[in-house]
Amino acid sequence: MKNSLAGMALAVAGVLLTGCSPINFLYPLFEDRRDLAEDADIGGTWVADNDKWTFRKLPDGTYSLTWTNGKETEERAAALVRISNYLFLDMASQEEGTAIRGHEFLMVRSQGDQLEVAGIDAKWLEAKLTRERALPFEKPCVNKDGKNKRCAHVVTAGTADLQNFLLRHAGDSAAFPEWSTLKRAGL
Repeated sequence: MKNSLAGMALAVAGVLLTGCSPINFLYPLFEDRRDLAEDADIGGTWVADNDKWTFRKLPDGTYSLTWTNGKETEERAAALVRISNYLFLDMASQEEGTAIRGHEFLMVRSQGDQLEVAGIDAKWLEAKLTRERALPFEKPCVNKDGKNKRCAHVVTAGTADLQNFLLRHAGDSAAFPEWSTLKRAGL
């Protein structure tokens, strides 16, 4: 298993710090509490290198996620979602300060005091969106300074379609190629 926590941390930091990435999802991966994986509690603090992820479970079954790398700290809403036999972490940007409340998804494997996470490969997903039209999307562009145009894919598929898509590709190593391991703090 390739441990690329630095790359994962950069990707997660991009999501957490800006509320956007090259590909965002407009809708969450869950509709209600029945979609949540409440039997797989990830509450507590998980660490790897300089990264620290703290999940505080909320009464509605979701989590408040605080991520820090020692220099920057961000908070996001998070939900651990079960789709068939697979776990996914839905991280949502804050509503304030962003054009949309974007969602990012990580595949999760929880094994005792280890939490393995893998993001969807952006190039793989972009190919699925643009070449295969696997999910509906928009590609808005922002030109803030008159020079640098920044574009991002915004997947507009609903929750059920997102769940079906992820279920079909959960076992595809090209979709989730790099796994990083976090360990429960204090052990």
